[in-house]
Amino acid sequence: VQRVMEGIMAFPSLVLALALVALAGPSVVILWFAIAFSAIPRYARLVRSGVLTQKEREYVYAARAMGQSPLRILIKQILPNIMAPIAVQITLDFARAISVEAALSYLGLGLSVPYISWGTMIKDAQDFLEVAPWLAIFPGLALAGFILAFTLVGDALRDRMDPRMRRSLSRRMV
Repeated sequence: VQRVMEGIMAFPSLVLALALVALAGPSVVILWFAIAFSAIPRYARLVRSGVLTQKEREYVYAARAMGQSPLRILIKQILPNIMAPIAVQITLDFARAISVEAALSYLGLGLSVPYISWGTMIKDAQDFLEVAPWLAIFPGLALAGFILAFTLVGDALRDRMDPRMRRSLSRRMV
């Protein structure tokens, strides 16, 4: 499974999404699938590394000693302890998904006419850059601001959910 995930990770997100949308045709569902498909390996690696790390902890040994089943240990003990990096990755992937969608829309393979996209707005404004540059500037700034916001939320989540960071922050406050 990890070799398949590494094969998927070998392609950049935009290139993989571009190939999938070009093969299947532009539609909202295909676009969502293409963007999500390239993110699967990151989550598989995060979950795998988290489970391998957590399964050697004392609380897992204690749960085994109490007679809990492996499935119950996984669901009740291990999964809650690996959710922090996954939550951070989700916020960062929102930023990546927005940028990939905007790039695909700019290239004409993203969202079509009934839907609004920052990439389409920038592409349409390209013909009017000399006359009305704000038609491209404001959607570009909104796109950059939105991506920055998700990145900052991911960074704040990491700071909040990482126990080592919480300890160092509490020491600084004292």
